[in-house]
Amino acid sequence: MSALYLVYGLTSAIRQSAIQSLLLESIPQRWKTIVSSINSLTAGIVLILNTYYIQHISNDYRSYHKIGLAATVVSMFMLIWVPEGPKYLYNKKEFDECRQSLMVIERFN
Repeated sequence: MSALYLVYGLTSAIRQSAIQSLLLESIPQRWKTIVSSINSLTAGIVLILNTYYIQHISNDYRSYHKIGLAATVVSMFMLIWVPEGPKYLYNKKEFDECRQSLMVIERFN
């Protein structure tokens, strides 16, 4: 179980940075500061809620970590369907994939 907690901890940072990068590439310029701030604020609030849960609701941290581990595994599998960011693809000179990525973003903006 300790190995799973290690994987959970390591992938949480990777997941957060991937989400931040994709958000900043996928939204209009005028929203980047606001969305980035909300994303960072949300990560901080989650840490505060985690602490509150452990201190005041339940000392059984194992079940709480299992929920977090399950969420991490689900989000890692969801990243399979998320396209690479257009800036990354453009810098690698993969213009066809960049165009496809922009078309996916266009559907949501």
